[in-house]
Amino acid sequence: MKKLLLVQFLWVTNFYGSAQTIEPTERLHKNTIIANVGYLPLFTPTVSFQYERVIVSKRENVLGVSLGLGFVKDWVYTFPRIYGLIGKNSSSLELGLGVYIEVAYGYGIYPSPLIGYRHMSDSKRRYFRVGIGYPEAIYVGIGFRF
Repeated sequence: MKKLLLVQFLWVTNFYGSAQTIEPTERLHKNTIIANVGYLPLFTPTVSFQYERVIVSKRENVLGVSLGLGFVKDWVYTFPRIYGLIGKNSSSLELGLGVYIEVAYGYGIYPSPLIGYRHMSDSKRRYFRVGIGYPEAIYVGIGFRF
């Protein structure tokens, strides 16, 4: 239990503990459009599109919100999420938690977690992402920041 509390404390202080601000050498692109392709557990392809907005950016860490719309066969779903990026330079661990709302055949609300990897291009505007989550299960995507 003490180890878990220590790990949580270290993560929070790493993310929020800086009292100094670092002046960015380049403009931070706070908006992102993403296109994903994924597979559900029964090998059903899914396509989704997301809009993300960075809320807090400290050093290499980012906290933001996203809203997505996805399509599977003949039903539609949406998923608002809070996400975090932890990493250095062009590689980041992506963690997210939100809700998955089915809107085609009645309404259903389910938890929507994700864990993945993002690789930024040299221009810091384009990136590649891969990971696992719900409802996509396994996904691959590309994004453009502006």
